[in-house]
Amino acid sequence: MTVVAGRDLVVISRDASIRRRFGELTVYRSYGLRSFWIAGRRDPPGSSWTYLCRVVRHWDTLEDIIATVGPGPWAYAINEASVTRLTIPEPRAPRDAGP
Repeated sequence: MTVVAGRDLVVISRDASIRRRFGELTVYRSYGLRSFWIAGRRDPPGSSWTYLCRVVRHWDTLEDIIATVGPGPWAYAINEASVTRLTIPEPRAPRDAGP
């Protein structure tokens, strides 16, 4: 993720936890990561093809977002019918498991 952000690239991912893990949230904030998350609760049959078609269908929108929103951190969900902005929460350190 740091390499992607450092090269001013954008992540396109299916990883739903990317916006919840402490380390990844820290990278979002520290490196200005920009990402698109392919949204959905379940992986449908033929999901790789289905998701690729979804990304291609919204490609013009993704390019517009990259051009107009500018530097990160930011994240958007690529839904079946739309692309929506997501909130990137402040990273919270993991709780100490204790003794």
